[in-house]
Amino acid sequence: RLLLPRPDRLLLPRPDRLLLPRPAGPLRAFAHDDVTYRVRHGSVLRIPQAERYSTEDWLHNLRTMPTSHLLQRLANVMTFYTIWSALLYAAHTIFQFTTPGGAAHGIVGGALGLLLVFRTNSAYDRFWEGRQLWETILNCTRDATRLLCINSDQMSGKRLQRCLKLLCVFPLLLADHLQATQQHSPEQLRKYLRAKELKQLKMVANRPLFVLNKLAQEIRRIPEKESFSSRERMALLSHVHELSTCVGSCERLASTPVPRSYTTHTKRFLALWSLTLPAAMVGQLGIYVVPFMVLTTWSLHGILELG
Repeated sequence: RLLLPRPDRLLLPRPDRLLLPRPAGPLRAFAHDDVTYRVRHGSVLRIPQAERYSTEDWLHNLRTMPTSHLLQRLANVMTFYTIWSALLYAAHTIFQFTTPGGAAHGIVGGALGLLLVFRTNSAYDRFWEGRQLWETILNCTRDATRLLCINSDQMSGKRLQRCLKLLCVFPLLLADHLQATQQHSPEQLRKYLRAKELKQLKMVANRPLFVLNKLAQEIRRIPEKESFSSRERMALLSHVHELSTCVGSCERLASTPVPRSYTTHTKRFLALWSLTLPAAMVGQLGIYVVPFMVLTTWSLHGILELG
């Protein structure tokens, strides 16, 4: 369920959108990562959207760069290449050895760029597939809820509430199953499941499918009437089948990362390219090879980290 926050807890930075309260701590610096609720004709739209970046945000992007999560993850590798390039500059100043220039790295850099582009494209394809799967899950649960509510007079109120609770708990258990965690405690699940089912959850391997099986059994137990025939029953069961298919698709997405041999080769390729680049460019750039390597490491290793 998507709960709309109380109006008195919303901030109004601009007249066309409402902003959720920003969390305390270091995340307060990321103003453009806030989730907003659009406002149209004075009413709040219940579709949360992340704040979109534009060309006007360039100063904000530069100002918040020290607090970037990506920069923090790259701190060690950037520090290493900064020290390495400084040592090579000192050695070049003392021994005056000849440097070949960056022609060779420019040729090989094309292949490295293709590897990085392929990795980022694969990562975005996986992200988009996951978003489409979540859309399918959302649509199926909405459609199943609609059919149950339309036929609420054909079943007992207890069975209707039972089916709706199983639909509500399914996304929670699916998230825990895919992340291999148990973020939702039995106390949180108690309002959706029975005590006996909570004990059974500890023994089953696939908790989302366990809930879907319970939901299918409840739908099967709905008595057949003139207004609730096998056609309505099959329509509800088709949504349960679609949700079960989404579980398998999500498991495939979570258990099939980019091949390890490909990622290992890309990392080694980038490491060797970055190690030899300052030795090739120190004769042309001099002391400026140090900031040049900082920028190069941040850009290329950042692309690799994003993928």
